[in-house]
Amino acid sequence: MKKFLEKVADYIIEEVAEHSLETVLVFPNRRSEIFLKKYLKQKATKSLWLPEMFTIDEFIVNASGLNELDPIVIGFKLYEIHKQIAGNNARDIDDFLSWAPIMLADFNDIDLYLSNPEKIFNHLSEARAMQEWNLDGSPLTELQQNYLSFYHSLFEYYSKLNETLKKEQAGYKGMIYRNVANNIEQLTAGLPWKRFILVGFNALSKAERKIFGHLVNNCDTEVFWDVDEYYFSGNNRQNEAGRFINQLIDEWGIKDVKWVSNGLLSDKDKTINVVGVPKRIGQLKFAGQELEKLIENILKNSNPQNENEVLLDTAVVLADENLLTPMLNSLPVIQRTDGSSVGYNITMGYPISGSPFNHLINQWLDLLILQNQNRNNKCSVYYLLGLLNNPIILMVINHLTNNKAHKIIQQLTSRNSVFLSLDEIKDILTEYEKTVSQLFELTIL
Repeated sequence: MKKFLEKVADYIIEEVAEHSLETVLVFPNRRSEIFLKKYLKQKATKSLWLPEMFTIDEFIVNASGLNELDPIVIGFKLYEIHKQIAGNNARDIDDFLSWAPIMLADFNDIDLYLSNPEKIFNHLSEARAMQEWNLDGSPLTELQQNYLSFYHSLFEYYSKLNETLKKEQAGYKGMIYRNVANNIEQLTAGLPWKRFILVGFNALSKAERKIFGHLVNNCDTEVFWDVDEYYFSGNNRQNEAGRFINQLIDEWGIKDVKWVSNGLLSDKDKTINVVGVPKRIGQLKFAGQELEKLIENILKNSNPQNENEVLLDTAVVLADENLLTPMLNSLPVIQRTDGSSVGYNITMGYPISGSPFNHLINQWLDLLILQNQNRNNKCSVYYLLGLLNNPIILMVINHLTNNKAHKIIQQLTSRNSVFLSLDEIKDILTEYEKTVSQLFELTIL
């Protein structure tokens, strides 16, 4: 049976190729676009112009004519607004920027779902006032009053931020989506495409439903879904996995749903094994072992030319994205017959906060802060050892000293001192490699 994106590729080659310059494809994510291009490359028998392709975010930002600003930049703009509103009671910028992202996330959600911001903020303000109300009748403390004052001013923050960004022809994601949704007829008329193809949409915000619903009902638009017949029968229409697609089909009035498969209800045998393994780490280790057996079996029994295609049909689905890092450490390293290693395609985001680099930056900043506070020109051995034991620093030092990082750490600890002078530390490091001593000076000084 053909994969969903294979069907889309066939349709583009057969039905769209001659009008590709007037056509745009919109995907929920970049991954879908990458795999579609791969299938087009495999199936195309002659040269063809590809239609333009965008993710939902890219398409809406492109249609809006506004520039989507980085949240950090918007955080600084919010701080300028905060100083205007709070006056002499304005917080320091480092304090404000710690909760500015929460404000921006709330603004974003309100706009994505086309809610009335004034009513929502008034409701939040009243709810917070009830929580802070002292039942014994005692007056509110200064802290409580400041807290309520902030809640009362949320709509002012929202209004001033939108006003500021509109003057700069810029916006944050939710603001841009609301602007397009509220002006969809005017903006649609200025789009350079005559034909729209929506691929694999599922759960959409209210703003997205309004924007693409207008395209479906007023423009030459086709919608392709990877959906099973199971989700259209009886009570299964409300099943969580198919509920959003059914909602879009009903809301947009789509009669001919492309393409409905019959994988779940088919008579084809399905093998499901349920294995009980205690603790999440144990489950990941077991998954790694099973994956190793499966891949080795695939490599043993499949045609080498089709190995990649067969491996791409195998997926590991995690219930919790926080398990990604331990899962990566549980993946088996498997060699093909040609000596190359089997690669893994990760479709989840890897947060920088979970990487050794993030830990390195925090350790380095801690060391600099402590060094700045120290008036006696001495360095904390505890913090320095923490920095030296970071995997990234260890890798660099081992590369520079021919794997002697452990000896440097041993010499630092053998002195049994809480603090060492900078000259003492530099003498230890210079024994091994001048470059390591220079690296230390850059790190500390």
